[in-house]
Amino acid sequence: MSQNLLILLCLNYPAVVAVGLVADDRTMNNAKEATHGPLWAFIFSLLFPGLGQFYNNEMAKALVFFGSFMVLSYVFLPVGILITLGAAIDAYRKANTLKKRGFRSERFVIAVIVLVVIFFVAGFIGFFAPAVFNIGSAG
Repeated sequence: MSQNLLILLCLNYPAVVAVGLVADDRTMNNAKEATHGPLWAFIFSLLFPGLGQFYNNEMAKALVFFGSFMVLSYVFLPVGILITLGAAIDAYRKANTLKKRGFRSERFVIAVIVLVVIFFVAGFIGFFAPAVFNIGSAG
């Protein structure tokens, strides 16, 4: 069982890195001094389309990017990849504008928690789905 736990943790390495980045970023800089980061918006949208827009406080755009990614990537994966890149670029540009205006996001920690949960659930499903659904077994 300990081997299964080790494999599950390895599958969730990106989530562990994200938590480490949040801890480092928020302890090194006072939360009141932290400004809105365009790079964070880009990374959030690149990892999960629409999350960068959520970080930028654009709920309608977040739903559009996420919904179009889910529907169109299911139909044709390259379109989903293009939507992801478009969402990341849009999030970066908007966050850069917000940063110039002095906007401070209260959604940074929430966005990171969403990423951690997504990576954990994806790793959990990816690890246990083959056993539950008999994927990859001969016969």
